[in-house]
Amino acid sequence: MLFIYLFFDSFDRFFIHSRNAVESKVFMTFLANIIRNEIYMKTKDLRIKDKKAYTIPSIVSELNKIEAYKESNDKFIRRYTLTKKQKTILECFDIKESDIDAFIRLLNRETYIN
Repeated sequence: MLFIYLFFDSFDRFFIHSRNAVESKVFMTFLANIIRNEIYMKTKDLRIKDKKAYTIPSIVSELNKIEAYKESNDKFIRRYTLTKKQKTILECFDIKESDIDAFIRLLNRETYIN
């Protein structure tokens, strides 16, 4: 759900009718704006080099492609290796491919503990 707020600029439209729904959407919009701003600030150098390839929506879309799948034996795996563009974006956040693999191993450990 947060991805929708990061990717689309629909912050000015509510399309909802209850007070709780409005408060929830405002809160989600607040969180999405904080994350968008962090992405914007951390990837400033990338956007200076190539404005067309590294827009905020394209960066979010590229990072969204990094997925871990749950196999039938309840273990998480990452099926695809990171692309050069994903590695470049992750370098801005000081995240390495080994960090992602370590997180997946942590997920697998948590799965077996619970």
